Amino acid sequence: MGGESPGGWQKATWGDLIELAYGRALREPKLEAGPVAVWGTNGPTGAFVTAPQEEGPTIVIGRKGAYRGVRLTRDPFWVIDTAFFARPLVDLDMVWAYAVLSLRDINALDSGSAIPSTRREDVYALSVSVPPVPEQRAIASVLGALDDKIESNRRLVVAQRQIRSLQFANLCRIRFHRVPLGAIAEHVKGTIQPAATPDEDFEQFSIPAFDATGDPEVCLGRTMASGKTPLPSEPVVLISKLNPRIPRVWAPVPSGVGRAVCSPEFLVLRPKPDISHAWLDACVRHDERFYDDLLAGVTGTTGSRQRVKPADVMAATVLDPTAEEIAEWTAFAGPMIGREAALDRERRTLTAIRDSLLPKLVSGQLRVPLSDDPEEQVGAALEARGA
Repeated sequence: MGGESPGGWQKATWGDLIELAYGRALREPKLEAGPVAVWGTNGPTGAFVTAPQEEGPTIVIGRKGAYRGVRLTRDPFWVIDTAFFARPLVDLDMVWAYAVLSLRDINALDSGSAIPSTRREDVYALSVSVPPVPEQRAIASVLGALDDKIESNRRLVVAQRQIRSLQFANLCRIRFHRVPLGAIAEHVKGTIQPAATPDEDFEQFSIPAFDATGDPEVCLGRTMASGKTPLPSEPVVLISKLNPRIPRVWAPVPSGVGRAVCSPEFLVLRPKPDISHAWLDACVRHDERFYDDLLAGVTGTTGSRQRVKPADVMAATVLDPTAEEIAEWTAFAGPMIGREAALDRERRTLTAIRDSLLPKLVSGQLRVPLSDDPEEQVGAALEARGA
């Protein structure tokens, strides 16, 4: 490392700090269920193996593919041959290293080959300002505390939905009479052209946003070329017409930042009178028979562009509830859905705080105390951010 930057930070390149090791292909005998996650060019692949390639933590960097991500895993891992993983060459906090690298556009480091690729040499050549290791750990502690809270909120939402899914499955086993979805829900229609008000903010619930983070995107009207469906003020449920083999159900919670709209690939469903939002949410989120009906109506020849027609969605069957069942389910599930909305709002706020702090922390614009108390460190960072 050469040349000292202000505040005791050192100028270096990533080639001074890490080695990027190649992942390894997995052969069929190794694809056994186990505790070790398999990582690829853009994160976890969904596969698991019994034995790790190496211990964590490490940074996984996509090597081949149209979109190549930068991900962190603290656990033992296996990385396949479409990605690299980082081994430190010096004393280095890998959470800090990940935070810095996550700000880099790895996809811009394209080798120019037929398949979009990242070369190790291009990553190694990137410059970086390196704080002393204790300060690396302090920065990692602040970001880690925020990440832990964000992840805790996400897991609470997932856990509550799993509880409801099990409870609804029990109900499906004892109730057999079914009716079309159209008997309990209305299909809310309408189209607006955001580009007609180019300077207006819109809070867009889109399929890419659902798949990426589960959070809507705030966009200016001028950036939205196609028509969107406006969302009503009362609670609704969104269900995707695209690729119904991948269930995409969204109970949208607009923040009020802009006018709430959704992609026309979503159907907007509003419960009919005497049907609660909680019951409608359960029917389209947790009823396996409903999805069997949907898949029977799929059109399209490729797995990536299959669709189901709105009329077929509304014809798919759901449980025919009694008034007593609706009341009991709403008393059970309604408070959970309310808590999930609050957890999601808090998670989005924390994510915005983390994203605003990140570049300032890793550049040295904000400094945090070298303390063993993460709350003190987060408080100091937030105070400095607001100053």
